[in-house]
Amino acid sequence: MQSWYQLDNAAKVFPSVTGDSNSSVFRISATLKQPVDPVALQHAVEKVMVRFPMFSVRLRRGIFWNYLDANRNPLTIQKEQLPPCRPIDPMLSKGYLLRVLYYHHRITVEIFHSLTDGTGALELLKSILLQYFAECGNTVSNTEGIKTIYESPTPSEVEDSFKANYTPVYAETPRSPSSFHIKGVNYGNEDNSVTHGILNSQAVYNKAKQYGGSLTAYLASVLIYSIYQCNQNQKAMKKPVVIAIPVNLRRAFPSKTLRNFFNVINVGAYMDDTMTVEKLVPLVQEMLQQKTSKTYLQSSINSNVNFEKNIASKFVPLFVKKYLMRIGFSHLSERKKTITLTNLGKVSLPEEINQQLYNMEFMAYPTQKSPMACGMITCQDQLTITFIKNIIEPDIIQYFFSYLASEEQLAVKVYSNNLQPTFN
Repeated sequence: MQSWYQLDNAAKVFPSVTGDSNSSVFRISATLKQPVDPVALQHAVEKVMVRFPMFSVRLRRGIFWNYLDANRNPLTIQKEQLPPCRPIDPMLSKGYLLRVLYYHHRITVEIFHSLTDGTGALELLKSILLQYFAECGNTVSNTEGIKTIYESPTPSEVEDSFKANYTPVYAETPRSPSSFHIKGVNYGNEDNSVTHGILNSQAVYNKAKQYGGSLTAYLASVLIYSIYQCNQNQKAMKKPVVIAIPVNLRRAFPSKTLRNFFNVINVGAYMDDTMTVEKLVPLVQEMLQQKTSKTYLQSSINSNVNFEKNIASKFVPLFVKKYLMRIGFSHLSERKKTITLTNLGKVSLPEEINQQLYNMEFMAYPTQKSPMACGMITCQDQLTITFIKNIIEPDIIQYFFSYLASEEQLAVKVYSNNLQPTFN
């Protein structure tokens, strides 16, 4: 495999926009039914990272673009002690852009977004889990759907699928209004609080179907409604509540890449007192269907690659590109969204691994203008919805889970990083 890699189309943005208020670090976890054995985990990680050379890298600064260079240092696991999704300091991580953490029953991968998206990170965690159980003496016979240490990495796994699926046609970039932004008192010290809610995935799916929408459309609608109900100023501001939803482009385009290959679509509504969840779901569902069509997604790929090409002149130094990307991120991304909602979907794992897991968790990262983010992932019949925020106010999260429990009659188990979950 290669000893260095160009950053993919999406990855180029993150080094330029990352700072204390925007770590660009997301997180995926698996909660085991037994406490984690750190020695077995370290052995597993050492073997698995050889299988993922595209993640065994460090970020280097070039004259015109940043790039990824092979990292020969061993990746050392850490016992989790700090708040989640903190910035990754290469000086403290031996140059790595990811962390493998453990805490009681939980194994976590935190990863800088320039390396990969949620799909790629999930593949890494699945491989770590497989090898971890093998190191513990629990060999899994059925490894279908998991990349094992006995396989060699393929060129398709490091493909920049944005460029591979780019077509040189006109891409429209219409202006849209700025959205409502959640306000609150910041924790400071890069602290984030986390709240999880576990629900039966089939029960939520059935409820969404009653409203005529997908699970994502239904929960996005409940989130829009919750934000409106908790922010009376929104009624006077007349700004839309907008949910940014990352879309896995591998479902629409031929790609096996383990690097970034996603697009973000915005759905939302202008809210007033007459709007209900029942009215919102069909509206959000229609927007999702329109914006996840292959035609729409192709236009988005073209627009993103064109933006890169426009600022990629050989004579434009990196510091100028960095300035332009910061402006683009603030104007085209942060200004237009209220909150990010990421649904990684249902994780497919061998039954032998499922039997040893309690649930899985996924969380994105808050930013200065979007101080709260929501992530969802389903493992077996457990849908875990995770909110992470860098502000003190808990009202939106409380209203969201209370609405699901009281108004929708869904059983919800809530826990946070201040509370220990109970294992049966």
